[in-house]
Amino acid sequence: METTYINEKYSALAGALISLGGGANMICENKMFGAVIFSLGLCLIIRTGLQLYTGMIGFWNGEWSGLWYMLYGLFWNLVGAFVVGLAIGLVNPQIAQNAYELAANKVGVSPIVGLLSSMLCGAMVFFAVFVNKFPEMDTTKTILTIMCVAAFVLCGYDHCVAAVSYCSMAIPASELSVCVEYFVRTSIYIVGNTIGALCVKGMYITKNVAKYIEEE
Repeated sequence: METTYINEKYSALAGALISLGGGANMICENKMFGAVIFSLGLCLIIRTGLQLYTGMIGFWNGEWSGLWYMLYGLFWNLVGAFVVGLAIGLVNPQIAQNAYELAANKVGVSPIVGLLSSMLCGAMVFFAVFVNKFPEMDTTKTILTIMCVAAFVLCGYDHCVAAVSYCSMAIPASELSVCVEYFVRTSIYIVGNTIGALCVKGMYITKNVAKYIEEE
């Protein structure tokens, strides 16, 4: 995932894929299966080189210009997620209803809990992406990515792009005030996802493994 050049289409498409995975997760009665299906979005993003903020921020090299590039990409992630999420909610009323129930539960949670939850999500996404940088793990990297993503979905950790997709899915079935409040919560999730990914990188990345991080 390129970090020094942001393609608006690649970023919007990454957000759209997160929405597609989220929609499938919302309609699945089996939580385990829904979590695995959700991971398809990140797997496709990694394999096709699309640009997802939560997959890139953990590899930020400390240069502010690079951070602004990624935040610009995040904007397009959210645009893609919102548009596709809204379409999904309009097409399938059951998904819209399920997304509304999720949104209503999330806005009742303390912002501090939301921050901690999104930090845990950021850490899991970091590992989900990082395992793909080890060429010798070719046969297992996809499985590990799926497991990392499924784990944070099952635990209910908050992913900023997924939150926007659920917010837009819920619009056809909910009061606008609930969706607006949930959308505002996204700012907390962005901060938490960022802190979680960078903290894990700071604790884990050593000289022995730094060579696997692509210079971009």
